[in-house]
Amino acid sequence: MEVSEEKLDRIRIDNEKYLRKHPELHDMISEFMVALLKDKPQDVLQYAIVFFTSQHTEPE
Repeated sequence: MEVSEEKLDRIRIDNEKYLRKHPELHDMISEFMVALLKDKPQDVLQYAIVFFTSQHTEPE
């Protein structure tokens, strides 16, 4: 299934709008990436599940 350039552009714009509307996502993703690169887990998916369902998601 091919996606047209126009559709991809629309998706990019929608994603950018969403990220701008939710600036807290930048901090969450940055914190995750730092931890991921520090710990270098074998199973990245399982690591992400634990990371985002642990105390990391609690508000300060």
